[in-house]
Amino acid sequence: MEITLKFFAKAKDLTGTAETKFHVKQSNSLTVGSFLQQVHSKFPRLRELNNEVILAHNLEFVELNPTSPFNIRSGDEIAFLPPVSGG
Repeated sequence: MEITLKFFAKAKDLTGTAETKFHVKQSNSLTVGSFLQQVHSKFPRLRELNNEVILAHNLEFVELNPTSPFNIRSGDEIAFLPPVSGG
């Protein structure tokens, strides 16, 4: 199944892109953790943000519990939002 990944701030720097199409290996038991493993296999430097990143699935925040079910469909959008700072 194909989805869109969007990367912001440091995640964009680590992946070298702001947006890409991504093929998810579908399984009946896809979890947040297994999804992130698939993404990390293509973008290994994203592991640097593992404990800091926020995920949004179709504009709604995702709980980053690795064992939580992750119900995504073809055409969905997943955004990687690292912490930002500023003044």
